[in-house]
Amino acid sequence: MALIDNILNYWNMDEGSSISRANSVVAPGTSLSVTGTVSSATGIISNAASFDGTNGNYLSISDEASVSAGDTNFTIGCWFYPTSVASTTIMFQKGQAGISLEYSLNLLSNSKVRLYVEDSTTGSAQ
Repeated sequence: MALIDNILNYWNMDEGSSISRANSVVAPGTSLSVTGTVSSATGIISNAASFDGTNGNYLSISDEASVSAGDTNFTIGCWFYPTSVASTTIMFQKGQAGISLEYSLNLLSNSKVRLYVEDSTTGSAQ
């Protein structure tokens, strides 16, 4: 079995500037919607999404079972290239902090990366 055999979601950001980013693995409905201004830039392989660092610019997906971690092992991967980090930046997250957070990958102001995984039974971050 190859590594890519069990991938549930994969967004290659190949569309350029558009209103959504298509999921390259599964059927439509799991595309990422653009909020604010998310432009396109040249990436390592093809295009990449480019964010200007202001609030209100992000990609989102509706609550979808294929992006839920649940009570199982999971892997999340991404490539990012920050040009500056003034404060903690959410790279991606599932849910909302303090309400229904499942996980959140953050780039901290000291350029370290932190993954938060919340325990659904206690509400505490791991």
